[in-house]
This record gives sequence, structure tokens and C-alpha cells, in this order.
Amino acid sequence: MTTLAETFAQQVTFGTAQTRRPSLVAAFSEVSREKFAGPGPYALTSMLPGRSGYIESERVEDLYQDVLVALDMPRRINIGQPSLWAHIFAQAEIDPGMTVFQSGSGSGYYTAVIARIVGAGGQIFFEEIDAPLASASKANLSDVGNATYTAEMQRPFDRAFYFYGCSRIRLSILRLTKEGGRIVLPATNKQGRGRMLTIARLGQEYHFSLGQPIFFIPDANYPQAGVEPRIPTSDSWSLPMEVVSSRHYDGWIDLASIGPSED
Repeated sequence: MTTLAETFAQQVTFGTAQTRRPSLVAAFSEVSREKFAGPGPYALTSMLPGRSGYIESERVEDLYQDVLVALDMPRRINIGQPSLWAHIFAQAEIDPGMTVFQSGSGSGYYTAVIARIVGAGGQIFFEEIDAPLASASKANLSDVGNATYTAEMQRPFDRAFYFYGCSRIRLSILRLTKEGGRIVLPATNKQGRGRMLTIARLGQEYHFSLGQPIFFIPDANYPQAGVEPRIPTSDSWSLPMEVVSSRHYDGWIDLASIGPSED
């Protein structure tokens, strides 16, 4: 008999070619939502068209819907929509054994999902600059053996994911990307609107590709929040690694400075 968690996993991974990546479905099925949502009542909402506002629920079962779960309503911090992140993870092609970096762990839910995907042979290193959330994620993930908190990422990685709106990225993170590795982040303006951006290291170049339109909250605690980037209009472009590295200021690279040439 199919469990509620198994049904949830099948629903949120639908259309992600999950048959080729069974670890993705297993991760959403096996990682407990309630462990990372905190005590009820739960404030739930959806980013689907026609849906707005939060619904309060005491039912743990309601966590196993394709909904955002509020962690801090005044600051609009939440556990993001499962179907969105399932598709992002599928497109990023996370494989067992990979090393992953996550910036913005929140309460640790998606950290645990990624840890399950990469398995015992892989690792995820996570950071969270918000002190209460950092404490929560470290506590929630204390029994996840392949998840490690880091104050400064120093390990080369295969994949990196940012969970807040970005207008800049650290040069040190770009340099840690392995050959064939990818960084996936929401490239947003200061209102939080923009598109998903994937940065792939291919040989001596970085390849940039823009994906779906998104809305993410730029966390005011992060240095890059509140800066207005110019979201490129081209869908994909490439730049030599040395050109990208030369455009940093104080260790940060403005996404607007590495957009496609206007020639």
C-alpha cells in the first residue's frame, strides 16, 4: 500500500524523468517534512496560479502537499515549493557520490533531501548566515552523517544551490566548481523577481544559461541582497574563466558584470 509520503514524492517529482533518477523520488519520500517544519500549527501556501495567502493547519498530513511552509512569516522565509526544487534538482542532474554546496539551508529540509540523493558516498556542505536558522538546521541535521555545516566553503564541489535571490556571487565559490560542475541560483532584482541561472564550468570557460522565471526573497542578511542587477535577456552565453575572475570587486562578482556581450 502506497504511503502518504510516497504519494507526495510521486506528485512533486512528476515530469522530472524520475524513472532515471530513483534517488530523487526516494529522497522526497523518505525525508520527514514535519521534522523541519517545526511545531504546528503550520502556515501553508502555494505558488500555483490562482493561489494566494496562507492557510493554517494543525494536520501533519497537510505538510505532504505541494506547498510552501512558513518558517518566519514576517520575513517571508519558508521551506520552498517541493515541485519547484524537485525539477531544479532533476535538471541539475545530481548523482549519488557527488559533493554539493548549499547556501541558505533554512531549517535544513532541502539539505536533507540532497543528502539522501547523493547518498553515503556523497557529501553536502551547507551554510546559513541567519543565526536562528543556522542553529535550527544544524540541530535538525545532526543525525545526517553526510551533511556538514561550513562557515566558509573550501572543498571543490560538483553542484551548488542557492536558496535566496542573488545579484552577486563569491569568486571563491566559482573557483571551487569542479570541471563539469554547476552552480544553480535565483538571479533576481531587489524585488525578488528574475530567472534561475545555471553556471557550468566547461574546460576554461564558464557557461551561463537562464531558466524559468522565479520569485525568491533576497535575504537582507546576505551581502548581495538589495543590489539591483540587470538580468540578461540572452538565454545562454559563455565567458573565459579569466575574464569572469577579473570582474570581481572585493571578492564578489556582480551578475550584471558577467552578462552576455551586447555586440
